[in-house]
Amino acid sequence: MKKRIFTFLMFGLLAANLMAQPFTCVNWVNMADEPDYAATPFDKPTYSALPTPADWTFNAETLDFDAAWAAAGDEAFISKATNVVGGDPYDLGDGDTYGASWKAMYDETNLYVLIKWIGVDLGTDGFTNLEIMFQPTAIDRYEPDFTAAAGDVVLQNHSYARYLELGGGKAVFKDALVTEVAASKGLTAQWSANEHALTELALATHYWVKDGNMIKAVMVLPLNALSIPDAPFEDLSVRTPLEIVPNETKIAWDMKSNQRINEGTNDDKIEYCWSSNANNVYAVNYYAGYLLFAQDNTSVTDISKEEVLVYYANNNLTISGIEPTDVKIYNLAGMLVGSYKNVTSGINLGDLNNGIYIVQLNNSNKAHKIVKF
Repeated sequence: MKKRIFTFLMFGLLAANLMAQPFTCVNWVNMADEPDYAATPFDKPTYSALPTPADWTFNAETLDFDAAWAAAGDEAFISKATNVVGGDPYDLGDGDTYGASWKAMYDETNLYVLIKWIGVDLGTDGFTNLEIMFQPTAIDRYEPDFTAAAGDVVLQNHSYARYLELGGGKAVFKDALVTEVAASKGLTAQWSANEHALTELALATHYWVKDGNMIKAVMVLPLNALSIPDAPFEDLSVRTPLEIVPNETKIAWDMKSNQRINEGTNDDKIEYCWSSNANNVYAVNYYAGYLLFAQDNTSVTDISKEEVLVYYANNNLTISGIEPTDVKIYNLAGMLVGSYKNVTSGINLGDLNNGIYIVQLNNSNKAHKIVKF
């Protein structure tokens, strides 16, 4: 209920500020050339970020990135080309490949964005970086402004703009640093800094390691950065923190990789996005996907020995000392990876990737940990 009340209050504030004059979006997007957003909804992906494992804490100095990656759940790919005038690096020939993917998980303090990025000469010039777009609300458009447009498609499209007044922006991430969080602002769409989010992200400790032709990185997004100004267009410093309600709270989200095949002018740009299929995601919510703060589906309270024996060897999970039982297997991120009915002795787990798993039996009150390698 708090979430709904807050949403209505925010719309009230927006209405008070926006009814008198429609705003415009940043000048690099010509709304007359854009599709009719309302008539042609964009196919938005939703990523479900799971809670961090109970025994996991982030430490950039001691991080086992591969273990964290395995625990973080589903992998999403930054693979929609939005600008490849410099060439398509997904097909460089001679066995070279390129691409970025990401995962996310969260705890009470931070959202952890884990990234793998493989390519040729990554990090050799100043243009090679990752951009994370976030807005701590899933509102697609400003309804008062959409209504005020009175059917004018161009003006209606402008109502899908705006990030800074709702607390979001584009974070530029490179070499374990966030050096910019900016977005369009105000009725005249000035490109401006989100100082609050930039301060939070600049103070956070991130992770960035070059491993051969791959970058492995973790951007730590403090949940304090996901706050919404109480008075849009007036005082952006007075803010209400985003309330995280598992399986309900979702935010606007996209990610972009930037590179040049050859150092030089902007004509060499290579840009890929996760959600957007056009280079407009920082101008309008129409192209942004969603990140959902999901809830772990299992609670492992005890991992210990009992009369029931559960052990793994040679791709086989063996169970003894129990009547036929239903078996569920979870990874450390709480994701269900296997479900079996009326098991009497064993299960072949040859299809599972190597890693640590939690086995739950429906007629046992304890969980069992197995390690597949």
